[in-house]
Amino acid sequence: MPERVNRVALASSWVIASVLALGLVAPRTALACSCMAESVEEARARAAAIFEGRVDAIAPAEDQLAVRIHVTQAWRGVDHETIEVRTGDANDLCRFEFVVGEHYLVYASRDEASGRLFVSLCSRTRLASAADEDRQILGSGTVPIDVASPAPSAGASSAEGRPSEDEAGARPATHAGCASCSVASSSPPRGVGAIATLLLAALATRRRARR
Repeated sequence: MPERVNRVALASSWVIASVLALGLVAPRTALACSCMAESVEEARARAAAIFEGRVDAIAPAEDQLAVRIHVTQAWRGVDHETIEVRTGDANDLCRFEFVVGEHYLVYASRDEASGRLFVSLCSRTRLASAADEDRQILGSGTVPIDVASPAPSAGASSAEGRPSEDEAGARPATHAGCASCSVASSSPPRGVGAIATLLLAALATRRRARR
């Protein structure tokens, strides 16, 4: 009988220890990502940036993951075609599981300390294929376009609108004053000389006839 009581007591102690262990671990896991689902209106009011795009790359960054996204449509807080957001690393139970190549509708908050955009599992961020309701409520977004400055072309004009010295030197002159005038020949044209010779011969013949 005492041996049976000891076995029951041992089993009870093991069960109690297991329950206590679960009680210590489970609340931490639950509280780590304890958040309530947000409506589109609530998420829109809270987000610092709202956009849709394709994940191009994910890389470790300090104790987080840096996610580079090519933006295809934006509603708030985005001015460029490419944007970086942060999420937790593998040790963060609230990290959002981005996948390279997938398209997402992102609701990002802004970290006050670093100023970076941050996305967690508690945000309304989701696959773009599951965001029809969001797009209907958000309406039409904008498409950010990065405009690159054109490279200066050869022979660019000066700030005052005048051609540069190199350009002026390479360009042939079309109106250069006397420099473009041809020098007249000292001898008369052949046609004029022949006519003058005939006239002189005619005058000489006429004078001889008079004599």
